Amino acid sequence: MKKAMLLKWALCLGLYFTVLQSSFGQCFEIESILVDACGGQEGLNEMVRFKVGNAPLNTATLMVDWPNNPWQGLVQNGTTAASVATLNGDILDAGGCGQLIEPTSGILPANATVILITSFNFDTALNSFGALTEDMYVLFQNNPSTGSGHFANSGSGLRTLIISFGSCSDTVTYDRSLLIDTAGATVPADGATVLFNAAGTPTYINNGCSAPVPPFTVDAGPATLSGCAGATLNLSGAAQGQQLVQWSATSGSFSNTDTLNTVYTIPNAGPITLTLTATNACGATITDQITVSIGNSIVPDFATALSLCTGTTAPMLNTTSPNGITGTWNPSAINNTASGSYVFTPNAGQCATPITLNVTVSSG
Repeated sequence: MKKAMLLKWALCLGLYFTVLQSSFGQCFEIESILVDACGGQEGLNEMVRFKVGNAPLNTATLMVDWPNNPWQGLVQNGTTAASVATLNGDILDAGGCGQLIEPTSGILPANATVILITSFNFDTALNSFGALTEDMYVLFQNNPSTGSGHFANSGSGLRTLIISFGSCSDTVTYDRSLLIDTAGATVPADGATVLFNAAGTPTYINNGCSAPVPPFTVDAGPATLSGCAGATLNLSGAAQGQQLVQWSATSGSFSNTDTLNTVYTIPNAGPITLTLTATNACGATITDQITVSIGNSIVPDFATALSLCTGTTAPMLNTTSPNGITGTWNPSAINNTASGSYVFTPNAGQCATPITLNVTVSSG
């Protein structure tokens, strides 16, 4: 009987902890960390982004276990309000329609996205929020002067961040040796950021000196391209934070204008400017351009007429013209018994046009 009661108690306790742990896991989730901030005093400018779950959280219960430096609590005052006002002005100027909000009475609403900044002496000029498209809550650590990094990314090894609201907590870990610079090289550099999925798996990115929020960027591709009239160019654009993209050109045509990857047909005259425009959720637009130069059309300087007597030896069809254009003939050899036309098609990339050789075969 005692064993049965103990087993029942253990099963109930296990179920209780299972339900409790599941509930805690839904309280909030750490999504991103700017682990290598810009500026000489890195510890004033680092940031963490997290997402609140389906119930509000009270910042009075917030505790943070930084990989380096102690937690100093939160502050909300005139200094933080001025920083938020400056950042919100910059967001509007960049074409954003989202705003940063300090919590009222310390309450973070359900489903809110939150940015935690490591100091109220945060440098707004060094940390752009860009064209933010959603409202986010912002918290400032009461750190007046600790300039050494809270993540201390020099060297190698794992770094772990733990954030808790009372009995609800989330933990993420990343590898310092996998941080990257803006070119993608695995070296710690200003702007190094780590993203975390729901399972806590890290992804390493670097968008430069910016907050750990989705950026708004567009890249049409190489600054310059060249090609021949009538030829095609395969274009592969890239964009982040966009709702729509649109290709346009001063002339020529696209296989599709509203996708990042498209095929452009070069017109007869240039130069041409190709423009890729990205539009975000706020209706703001940014552009990037490619200049296309068009090669001059070259005519292979083969003879275009030939007369032969029936049965005489016909000349070989040379696959390189006197002015250096290579290509193929169709048909590939002259028939010395019947008149006909032979078309020379230049190989691609030479900006050369096809020509026709007309052969007349007579009996005498």
